Amino acid sequence: MTSAPDLDARASRAALATRAAFAAALRDHLARDPAAAAADVRAFHDGIRASGLRYAGEPLEAAFSPLVFDPTELAELARIDESALALLERTTDRFLDDPEMQAEYGIAPEHLALVRADPGYRLAIPCGRLDSHHDGRTLRFLEANTDGTSGMSNVERVTDLFLERAARAPDLAAFGLAPFALGRGVLDALLASYGEWRARAAATRAERPRTLAIVDWGEVETRTEFQDLKAFFEASGQPTAVCDPRELRYDGRTLALERDGRACPIDLVYRRVVTTEYRARLREVEALTRAYLDGRVCVVGSFRSDVAFDKRALVLLTDSRFADRLSPEERAIAAHFAATWTLRPGDAALIERALREREAFVLKPADQYAGRGVRLGALTEPAAWRRALVEAADGRHVLQERIPAPVAEVLADAPSPVPRPLHLSVGHFLFGGRLIGFLPRASRDLVLSAETDEKLLPALLATGRREPRTS
Repeated sequence: MTSAPDLDARASRAALATRAAFAAALRDHLARDPAAAAADVRAFHDGIRASGLRYAGEPLEAAFSPLVFDPTELAELARIDESALALLERTTDRFLDDPEMQAEYGIAPEHLALVRADPGYRLAIPCGRLDSHHDGRTLRFLEANTDGTSGMSNVERVTDLFLERAARAPDLAAFGLAPFALGRGVLDALLASYGEWRARAAATRAERPRTLAIVDWGEVETRTEFQDLKAFFEASGQPTAVCDPRELRYDGRTLALERDGRACPIDLVYRRVVTTEYRARLREVEALTRAYLDGRVCVVGSFRSDVAFDKRALVLLTDSRFADRLSPEERAIAAHFAATWTLRPGDAALIERALREREAFVLKPADQYAGRGVRLGALTEPAAWRRALVEAADGRHVLQERIPAPVAEVLADAPSPVPRPLHLSVGHFLFGGRLIGFLPRASRDLVLSAETDEKLLPALLATGRREPRTS
């Protein structure tokens, strides 16, 4: 197992001081007038319900308890996050020409052909999220979400609703609380990718996409986020449609959305369909696939992002078998990723180690998302853990060192804001290669998934006072 890399000491002190000061100020504000505090919390939750925000098909659960970042901490996180993303970009480039890396994935030829196809722009991961456990002192990444990255709209809306209630309090306003511009970050990354693609496209294309299509299955539970993004994109001057990939048509020259007997030309696709589901229904999505391979439409994220999305990317970064691919500087960044191993048939030594050190390991499907199929050794009886390991030794699952989630005091109950110790996870959004904002979530459960009681937290930058008040 690897030791947890520390953040820069100055950044760590700033992070912890800012969070302690803000927590004290928020407690004082709520205690000063409990009736007004209860009204604020009720209004916050009423606003969420009125907004129609949902997660996994259910009304979104959120807490009136933001995670506040300090500017010094933010600069340190940006340094690490952006270096980690750049490392995943270089790992993707190496994967394309390295048969041993490809063999680690057992990637099918037809999938490899999609991954190899040039998307027409530089970044393999224009829109991504690194999911982490971060306590202000250390930062460890558990996985990279590069295939249908979500959550931006929900955290923006929840943050705005918190600010509507908290901005009136002088003690809180003194922190100079500012939200992160996630919608703007997504749009900028999409248009920058389109600009690169357009410069290289064989066909003449408009300077700005005639229509940007946000594409996912019609039945997905993140549909409300797509509508929020559409509203923001169109308010920013970019015509946008939300559609199912099965609604697209391709005539060999133009990809179009066909509805009600009308065809709308699509120049830019923001692909939110997860690749495992896309590949399972290739006949239904042939129009988009052909247009992409023909270079007739700009697709973000491209299938090249699949390399980093698969948890075996962390094997390429942390398993000693691949250490010679990394420079010393890259190994220092790779240490922020949880150590990960592919679980293969007949890998008796790794299985025995996982049995001996059951509480130190997590078992995960390599290509799934949203906590699907994740099992913690610490929460699994020994006999069931042995069965799970044997059944998962198929090359499509990984064993990962368990990184304990930090515990944070979260005001988790409504209408009375009562502090509760919850496990904290933080997603780091990177758009266009830059850290743009965060997705903080807290839960009683050790693994976040659609079935847990997770609560979304507002995410804010404190641009003002950072030190605790003195009495």
